[in-house]
Amino acid sequence: MLSPETKAVINSELANSIYLYEVYYSETEPPKRWAAWDIDVVYDGNVYERSAIKHSELTQSTDGKINDVTLTVGNADRVIQYLIETYDLIKKPIRILEIFEGVDECISHTYTIKAAKTKKDSAIFTLSIGFDFLKLEVPARKVSSRICGWDFKGTDGACGYAGPDTTCDHTWEDCKAKGNVSRIGCFPGVINERIYF
Repeated sequence: MLSPETKAVINSELANSIYLYEVYYSETEPPKRWAAWDIDVVYDGNVYERSAIKHSELTQSTDGKINDVTLTVGNADRVIQYLIETYDLIKKPIRILEIFEGVDECISHTYTIKAAKTKKDSAIFTLSIGFDFLKLEVPARKVSSRICGWDFKGTDGACGYAGPDTTCDHTWEDCKAKGNVSRIGCFPGVINERIYF
């Protein structure tokens, strides 16, 4: 959660930002760090080497699917090609940070490498957010729009129903009829078992 001061700087018309990238290619080596800038950048005690690097934005399709992010890195020095050929980068994390002039906080997102390929002068990574929205469990239960996951009158107190009924069919309609919708264990805003932001 960003502070109000940071939000004010970020939302101002004069906000200057720099994207930083961390590629976690090995469990024993520090990540490769690059900056989408024309000089090296020092942030939080780490040096991010200037690089010809950019990424696409995270978007959502009309059917609710979160689209992959494409990260393109200059490969003139063949460093990226070496990493791809030497290490198994699939499912490894890449962290993208956006830093702003005049503030200590940053916006940070971590993605998972889904695919990697090299061309003569660049390498292209396909990044995902790391999980499938269609199979998301929060936590250890499926996200559902109409079916409640709580135990009816369960001892954990999640259901919270204290009325006279002794059975429940775990549907939105039954919970509404019992007057217990405020405690229902499903997500009516989720359409076709998908999460929308």
